[in-house]
Amino acid sequence: RPEREWEHPGSALDGEADGGMAEQEAHAIRTLFGERAGDLLMTSQEGCFGHNGAPTGALGVALTLLMMRNRTVCPTANCEDPLDFLPFNPLPGYQSMPLAFDHALSFTYQLGGVQSAILLGGPDAL
Repeated sequence: RPEREWEHPGSALDGEADGGMAEQEAHAIRTLFGERAGDLLMTSQEGCFGHNGAPTGALGVALTLLMMRNRTVCPTANCEDPLDFLPFNPLPGYQSMPLAFDHALSFTYQLGGVQSAILLGGPDAL
């Protein structure tokens, strides 16, 4: 929970957000993955760092690689009550989920939409 007034109060996936971008993401995920969308784990750490411009992509990749190395998926920052229409699991709350995974997508958003999309693979993924 935010304890200081300068902290980000919520996640774009949280029920208190306007949900505009989340609606587009939900539609894309349903279109791409169909019935398997519910199996996807999607987290966002932007609530911890805010909009920091150019370094956002590098920060997202670094955090994703740390999750892969540590075999855990961090919960979505500041998301306690996810939007009802999300077809994927945004990992609400404050507990990480143990999970060994070899591939991950890291997306970077800036004003105007997606800035980058990077597919990451572990050393044994090839």
